[in-house]
Amino acid sequence: MSDPRDAVLAWANDARARRRPELLREARAFHAQHAEDPGAVLAIATALVADAERRPPDAPLELDGAAALAAELVRPMLDRSDLEPETRAYLALNLGHALRRLGPDADAEAQQAYAEALALQPDRGWWHHAQAELHKWRGRWEECLASEKAAAERLPGERVVALGVALAATALGKGDEAADAYESLGLPRPELTAGGLPRVDGLGHRRVRTPARPTGRGVQQLPDPCFELVWVELLSPCHGVVSSPSFLDAPIDYGDVILFDPARVATTETDEPVHPILERLHRGAEVKLPFVAVLGDDAEGGALAEAIGAQVFLSPVVPEKAPATSKRLVYGKLVLPEAAPLGEVRVKIEAHLKNGARLAIPELYERLELTEWAGKQHRAWRSVERYATQQGLV
Repeated sequence: MSDPRDAVLAWANDARARRRPELLREARAFHAQHAEDPGAVLAIATALVADAERRPPDAPLELDGAAALAAELVRPMLDRSDLEPETRAYLALNLGHALRRLGPDADAEAQQAYAEALALQPDRGWWHHAQAELHKWRGRWEECLASEKAAAERLPGERVVALGVALAATALGKGDEAADAYESLGLPRPELTAGGLPRVDGLGHRRVRTPARPTGRGVQQLPDPCFELVWVELLSPCHGVVSSPSFLDAPIDYGDVILFDPARVATTETDEPVHPILERLHRGAEVKLPFVAVLGDDAEGGALAEAIGAQVFLSPVVPEKAPATSKRLVYGKLVLPEAAPLGEVRVKIEAHLKNGARLAIPELYERLELTEWAGKQHRAWRSVERYATQQGLV
């Protein structure tokens, strides 16, 4: 006779290999048949965890998905006193994996689950790495570094683990340890900056995405929350300087030094890897001033930058079928040095406006504490958008 567990094991193997549209319903059905069988429950949990881990780690929480169901099914099993130690260890490990996906509210229980698993199986290098992943996404860098080092001792030469050591060491300003980890991978040994961060020149740029929210301005409807992509000039494989501004309500902006995960979570339309932000290490000192304008071609944007004496970054908003006119509505940011004379910038902008430009930049006037003028600029912002809409530019 076949083992009654065979069907659930075959299903779990398939679910780990590919997505199943009815995964949650199927998991509940199998659990109803095998709720008292630790091996079957473990198989169901591993299938659910595998599905949960297909979601990027920076994606919005899914509190009623596969991870939540895995935790729901495993918890009662761990209350039993008759489990084999190895089975208990694997159940606790998968509970930790599931809870790691359920956000900060489940963090204490997740730490406890990983600790129980590792107390039973302390030599499992990848389990230490999984524990480090939990600490990483909660910003506990000392604990993350300790767990990655424990993993590295058991998994010598593993690239993912060495990068984890370098990342946590960078977050802590322990540049020597980060440099050792990079060197162990055959990468150039970084120099160390005054702040203890590693630095390697010539690594190029990466796209990093950050959680963001709509600003309340704009003619486009955006989901809330959403992501925004920025360019980052690399200082190492896991940190760098943001070299393009954010145009939404985001926790990072031009000039910030940020830490990001070297593992990609998406790709752009041109197949560039996209990495998730982990933390801002230092805030950029530059002055960033959002504006809206109706401009012609890119040369006109360049003329604006030259007229003001600032870096000008544009985020165009164009219709799917652009009108014959070259005019377009753009949202942008002026980026100026920290000590820039904003009064002089105001004079240059107002001279530009006298030439018939349509532009509004309220935060300049707010910084100059010109409250009445700032109010007029906020109204002008809406006026520019209305004009562009009426003219079919958006």
